[in-house]
Amino acid sequence: MKDSEKRKNIIQLTLFLLALVVATLLLIYFSNRNSDKYIFKIDSNSIPIAKGNSSFALYEHTTELNVSRNLLNNPIPTNRIWSSAVFSKFITGGYFLPYAINSNTEGLHIGIPTIIANEKNVTGLIGGEYLTIKPINGEISSSEVIEYSDLTVKIRFYTDNSEIVFDATFIQGSPYIFIHPNTDELIIEGGVYRLQEEEKRLVAKRDDNTIGFFTDANFVIESDKKAVISSSNRDLITLGIYTDDDSEKIVKEYVDNEIISIYAKPTLTLTTTNLTYDFTYAKDSEEETVWGLLPHHYINNSYDFKFEIPTIRGIQKYTTLNNQLVVSFPKSQLYTELKNSTLTEKQIILLKSMIELENESTNFEPESTYFGGKKLARAARIIQISREIGAENLSDNIREKLTRELVNWFTYTENEEGKYFKYDTKLKGLIGEKTEFGSENYNDHHFHYAYFLYAASVIAKENPDFLNEYGDFIDLIARDFASWKRDDPSFPYVRVYDWYENHSWASGFQKELDGNNQESTSEAINAWYSLWMWSLVRKNEEMKDMAEFLYSSEIQSTRTYWLNRNEDPISLGLFPKGFKYPKASLVWGGKYEYSTFFSQDNLAIDGIQYLPLTPGSVYLKDDTYVLRDKGFISDRLFNSSSGQDSWKDINLMYYATIDGLEISSIENLLTVPLDDGNSRTNLLYWIFYWGNMK
Repeated sequence: MKDSEKRKNIIQLTLFLLALVVATLLLIYFSNRNSDKYIFKIDSNSIPIAKGNSSFALYEHTTELNVSRNLLNNPIPTNRIWSSAVFSKFITGGYFLPYAINSNTEGLHIGIPTIIANEKNVTGLIGGEYLTIKPINGEISSSEVIEYSDLTVKIRFYTDNSEIVFDATFIQGSPYIFIHPNTDELIIEGGVYRLQEEEKRLVAKRDDNTIGFFTDANFVIESDKKAVISSSNRDLITLGIYTDDDSEKIVKEYVDNEIISIYAKPTLTLTTTNLTYDFTYAKDSEEETVWGLLPHHYINNSYDFKFEIPTIRGIQKYTTLNNQLVVSFPKSQLYTELKNSTLTEKQIILLKSMIELENESTNFEPESTYFGGKKLARAARIIQISREIGAENLSDNIREKLTRELVNWFTYTENEEGKYFKYDTKLKGLIGEKTEFGSENYNDHHFHYAYFLYAASVIAKENPDFLNEYGDFIDLIARDFASWKRDDPSFPYVRVYDWYENHSWASGFQKELDGNNQESTSEAINAWYSLWMWSLVRKNEEMKDMAEFLYSSEIQSTRTYWLNRNEDPISLGLFPKGFKYPKASLVWGGKYEYSTFFSQDNLAIDGIQYLPLTPGSVYLKDDTYVLRDKGFISDRLFNSSSGQDSWKDINLMYYATIDGLEISSIENLLTVPLDDGNSRTNLLYWIFYWGNMK
């Protein structure tokens, strides 16, 4: 071989080895970087660690927990439909549709509520419409949660001498309730149900519904209101609901296939957000079951339905499956900004003058996480708009004040009275001080903390030093209500989200007979939008995917159960004729109503479904339904004789999506009172945006 060829081969080999070394180093670098970003760090006491200059106080919640010992070291789930079972002795107002569940010392109460339409509300409450399961002697004194998954919970019930009566597994969407007795005899009290025997089976009948007791145990019917189930083997008792002979055959066919867990896994495509439900059975992974879907599940999907049952959330339709079922929702478009390239010179001049005025007048006086958070996001939105119109220098003062305010919130000094966060070592969550609306008990965390994420996203996008110092701490705020990893040791998995109904719940401890509740869907959607904004700054794809799924699915449920953007709601079993309003503003586990917690004024009832109006609010534009809403509320919106102008700015912005600049005169827009989280700059920019698109 010639020397030149040898040199050539040596050079090629050297280059190959060098490339291999570089590739290995890059692989190590990116692996370490990703593990640093995606693995949640804790100290030896399981307290989350945040790098940088941020700090928080430590705190242990005083509430008692009714969970089994093996669950105590895990993040405690709040904001569930069954959270009352964790934070009180009994489960109260648990709406595992089609069932409604309640319990007390008299026993476990199970019912299929009657749906009643009134002028301002539609109810399907458990009330006194139930049958009761209780021990043969004594009372039920307490209960505790011993297992749970995304859609199931197993609760253990005790007598007053701490003996186990039975374990009961409740499942969202299932026609079955599985009960494992720990005593030889149980009493069944019919209540409003009539007890009788059918096909050698104890059944409870009321109207068109039959609840069958499927078991190998013996039973004796003492009257149409009382029966005793007995078994020395303590056989499984499965309750199954059916409405006619055909549905009875289907329910009976799968009654022995005990479900022990259902987990939900979200995924994304270019046009849809998908949710895969994975079922696990007690006996065999290849078992089958029958399961019910709600209107928001099936309006965009096709399944082979076998029977249906009316519920407070519409007609629940049942299909059969083995260990998996996929639901798809339309994917809603997300925008970081509203690009307004058609602003006129006069509009830009007016916006600049507003920014200059609000640059000086902006303050952050509220010390609570809700009203204080709204002020943070208000300032951030002004900064965004100044950037959009090429006038960033006009918002310099706001930018500096907002940055200082965020740093104040993200750092704690001893004996500080407000504007800081504390980590709850017992329930594993972040509590902002000062608390508001029960946020110390995990109420409304997604409403409050979204405003912090939104503001932090705007500042961190243009300030790498701020991001480096406080990014980890802001992650903690996001993880409190929306932790996107199941193995997060410091926070529960997506705390506020219901994986069956596909929307959030606002009550942390949920102790109401009416069930859990959520009022402001727009603030819930803003939570997922703000999470998405923060994920872009953090370049965290896992967080981003979760945010996009939550944003789209919450919009789907909002359109269906709150805003009533349904072509034919009656056919879905929603918004019946006796209900006199076009939409709902407050949805509970067992009812929905046109109302708010704080006002009966129509502008407030409507407006709480719209604020805050940001680039994340584009989903609200739907000409058909916005026009319908305007026809209902126009007298109240444009009549100034009442002397009540609060909430008009939010409503004007909503209707500007169809009317644009015609919604109101500039003179009125410059004087209309503003919501404390809104600014004149944002009001004008929003209306100019939609007006210039017409």
